[in-house]
Amino acid sequence: MNKKKNIKIKRSKGRLYKKKRSAAKTVLEVIMLAVLAGGLIYVGYSAAGPLIDYITGVGGSDTITSWTPAESISDSSGSSTENTDPAPSSEETKNHQTHSTGTYLLPQNALTSREALNGALDSAKKTGFGIVLIPLKDADGRLLYSSKIEYIKDIPELTAGTLTAKAIADAVKDKDLVPKAVIPTLLDKLTPDYVEDTGYIFEEGGYSWLDNSAASGGKRWVDPFLGGTKKYYADITGELKAAGFEEIVLSELKYPAFHDIDREYLAARNFSADRYKALTALYSICHSASDKAAAVSVNIKDILSGKGQSFSGTAELLSDKSFSGKVFLTVNLTEFEETLDVADGDPITLPKDAAKKAEFLIGRASGYLGTNLTVVPIISGEGISAETLAACYKGIAP
Repeated sequence: MNKKKNIKIKRSKGRLYKKKRSAAKTVLEVIMLAVLAGGLIYVGYSAAGPLIDYITGVGGSDTITSWTPAESISDSSGSSTENTDPAPSSEETKNHQTHSTGTYLLPQNALTSREALNGALDSAKKTGFGIVLIPLKDADGRLLYSSKIEYIKDIPELTAGTLTAKAIADAVKDKDLVPKAVIPTLLDKLTPDYVEDTGYIFEEGGYSWLDNSAASGGKRWVDPFLGGTKKYYADITGELKAAGFEEIVLSELKYPAFHDIDREYLAARNFSADRYKALTALYSICHSASDKAAAVSVNIKDILSGKGQSFSGTAELLSDKSFSGKVFLTVNLTEFEETLDVADGDPITLPKDAAKKAEFLIGRASGYLGTNLTVVPIISGEGISAETLAACYKGIAP
């Protein structure tokens, strides 16, 4: 698999697929909170106070933990429910206690060299961050580190990085910081060309499926049902965990926006009511391969659009009521209009105040979620000031 496979692409004089966005937002975009001192902050419910202290210059050394709904402590029978996420390591706990709040989102260009990496880490530490979130795969499918996975390590189109995962993780730890990784998953146009049994294929003729016509820039996607997909992402998450990353966040764990015409070409399983099981199965495989260090990123808009009855997009895997794990619930207030459609009754008028709006939306979404999840609400700073962002976190603090 060191050479690009000869892929047949079905072409048509007509336009098979409607024009779509060239690339969906990844978790790297939606967890952006505020540009402060050259870095980005993300925190959960319990970190609201420390965040405000940081913004106002007070600082702090509070331990940061994710918010878990009270209901998740026990099931309806009152028995204890197992938490599939591991307890924080002693090293991570130490770092949380000795650094001020927040996570520094490393820019991709910081991975171009060891000098660039150290410079970015010095900036993170200087401004008081305790955790570094590192994008180790881009939205096109390129790994941004030098992977040792046997069947891709010699494919330059897939391995764009020069530093190994261990070298990156070690560099973070040498600065007394906690390394975490984020990788887009199914939105991946390159992997199907080089890794066998990963991309959508037409049932007849063996043509590759694209999300738009080839002439209009159609892209390939990764199919969660396939064995090659499961192996590939298990190998990536396992490699990152073994390299020393405390957590691996899976973003873009979703299906493409199929059109009716796709039913004529693709397997029926891609349109079944329980197709979400393939998403949770892929997550479970990555969770096991990473020694229970995997998490998922879900956009709150995908939860609210289901009105508590069904989920789509990044939230579709939550349709599996048995799913448990850590969910990064990302909130971008600019994505919401003045009202919110609900299942019954007239649309609800949303508060104009940003903090009250965030509190309402998160509360509404939490009511739609199961009780076996660890939820970390993330508020985007896009379009709002640092002061407004601080007010939002103060509003959702328990």
